[in-house]
Amino acid sequence: MKTIVTLLDLSEVTPTVMEHTERMAKSLHAKVVLMHVLPEATAPTKTLQGRPPRQAKRDTLIEADYQLLSSLAEHLRQIHVKVEVEQLVDADSRLTVDECEEWKPDLIIVGSKPDSPLGGWIKGSREATAETSAHCPVVVVPETHEPHPAWRRQVLDSAA
Repeated sequence: MKTIVTLLDLSEVTPTVMEHTERMAKSLHAKVVLMHVLPEATAPTKTLQGRPPRQAKRDTLIEADYQLLSSLAEHLRQIHVKVEVEQLVDADSRLTVDECEEWKPDLIIVGSKPDSPLGGWIKGSREATAETSAHCPVVVVPETHEPHPAWRRQVLDSAA
């Protein structure tokens, strides 16, 4: 069975990335790994009062993201796509590439929203980039593609 790793940061480009993932998984009869990447840089290092954020608050946000990720996976299961979920917390580009490779993917799908955490990884970093480090094809979904309304609803309903 083929394996698709879909890298998600749960930004606005997620519905479009999920639509592409669904299409590719169905056409290739592939298993999907939804990998939520939460770089360390996205976690605030100080509150407005200049103090470090409470760990409990950060953990709550990470758990909420995992619930959203799980609901996206459930949608794929309902259309008979085998799916796994993985959440990478405090992940840099090297760890992300290494985790992708652990799944031995036949394809990696990622969104291209430049201001999202994964956007910088796609454009390049000192450590690694998707295009040069992956050992399989990488589909970069442009942010300008409008997702099908059903996927937009799926993500927005899951977030509510």
